[in-house]
Amino acid sequence: MLLPLSTISHAFIHLPICESTMDEAYQWLTKRRSDSPGLGIILADCQTKGRGTRQRLWHSPKGNLFVSFAFEIPLACQNFSQLSVV
Repeated sequence: MLLPLSTISHAFIHLPICESTMDEAYQWLTKRRSDSPGLGIILADCQTKGRGTRQRLWHSPKGNLFVSFAFEIPLACQNFSQLSVV
């Protein structure tokens, strides 16, 4: 069952420019308090050091969508092997 985003506590962060939305997502996760939202959505208009799987770099000019989602996964997750992690 999927829950509508409106039912999940989340933080939406929009940045005009950043090095990498993944770096911003990691910083958000490491700095957030235990009572802060459980999901972080980081959106950037432009990335200066965008990267993907295996640290592959890519050109990230303004005019495209660059987004990362940050959330914690419980260690007891039964279907952990089915998740794709980049």
